[in-house]
Amino acid sequence: MSRFGAALRTSAWVLLGKGAERVLRLVVIVVLARLLEPKGFGAYSFAFAFAELFAVFTDLGLNAVLVREMAKDPAETPRLLGAGVVLKLALSALSFAAAWGAAFLALAPGELRASTLAATFLLFLSFRGASLRWVLEAPFEARLQVGVPARIGLWSELLSAACLLGAAWLGLPLPVLILAQLGALAPGCVVLARRTAREMRPRLAFEPALWLRLLRAALPIGAANLCLIAYARTDILMLEWLAGTSAVGMYAAAFKLVGSLDILPLALTTPLLPLLSPVIAAGRREEAGRLYRGAVTLTCAMAVPVAAGGTALAGEITALIYG
Repeated sequence: MSRFGAALRTSAWVLLGKGAERVLRLVVIVVLARLLEPKGFGAYSFAFAFAELFAVFTDLGLNAVLVREMAKDPAETPRLLGAGVVLKLALSALSFAAAWGAAFLALAPGELRASTLAATFLLFLSFRGASLRWVLEAPFEARLQVGVPARIGLWSELLSAACLLGAAWLGLPLPVLILAQLGALAPGCVVLARRTAREMRPRLAFEPALWLRLLRAALPIGAANLCLIAYARTDILMLEWLAGTSAVGMYAAAFKLVGSLDILPLALTTPLLPLLSPVIAAGRREEAGRLYRGAVTLTCAMAVPVAAGGTALAGEITALIYG
C-alpha cells in the first residue's frame, strides 16, 4: 500500500476509533453530570484539569519528535523507542511528584484534594492526553499503522466508562470513582506495551547524547504545548477558586461537549507528520507545501460548518443533551 493509502487508512482509524471514544466519553459525561450534579461534577472536572496541567511535562513535545525521526529512518526505531521510554519514564515520575506537591500546597485537605491526587495517575495511564503511554503509540503512528492502538484504546475506554459509571451508580466517593476510571485503563496499557515490545523491540541503553538531542528538538514543541494546556485548563482552576465547584460543573458540562469535536482536525492531522517528515528530509518542499495546504483546507472545510451550526443551535443542543 502507498503512503497516501496508508495515510487515508490512518485518518479513517483515527476518525472511527477516536470518534467512537469521543461518543462514548460524551455519553459518560452526560450521565455523570446527571449523577453527580453540578458540585460533584465540578469537583471531578477540577481534579482532572489540575492533573492535566502537569501532563504536558510528561511529554515536552517528545512524542512528535519521535514520530518524525522514526518516519525519517525506520531502521532507528528500536533505538529511538528505547530512548523515548527512558525519557518518558523519568519525565512522568517527575511530573507525578510535582503534581502531588502542588496539590498538597494549593488545596485544603478534603475530598477535592483526594480527588485531585487520584487524578494524577492519568500521567501514566491516560489514553486521551499526554502520558507515559503515548510513547508506546509513536512507532505505530510513524508507520501509519494506528489501527492497533486505536482498537486497544477503544476497548480500554469502554472498560473505564463501565467502571466509572458503576462506581457512580453505587454512590462511591469521588476519589474512588476516579481511581476506578483510571485503574481500568491499566490492562490496555499492558496490552499495548506487550504489543509494542514484540513488534518494535525497543533497545534500552544508556545514551545521554541521544537523550539530549531528542530533548533539544522537543523543547520548542513542549513550550507551545505548555501555552496551549495553560490556556485550555487554567480557566477551570480559576473558576473553582473564584466561584466554587458548582460553577465549574456548569461550565465543564458545556466545555466538554464542545471539546469532543476535536476528533475532526485530529483525524486529518495525525497522518500529516509522518507524511511530511520524509518529504521535507528529501528537500521536496513544494510537495510538502501541497500536503500542508491540503490538510489546512480540509480542516477548515470541516470546522467552519460545525462551528456555525453549533453556535446557531447552542440552546437546542444543550436542552437536548442535559435537559
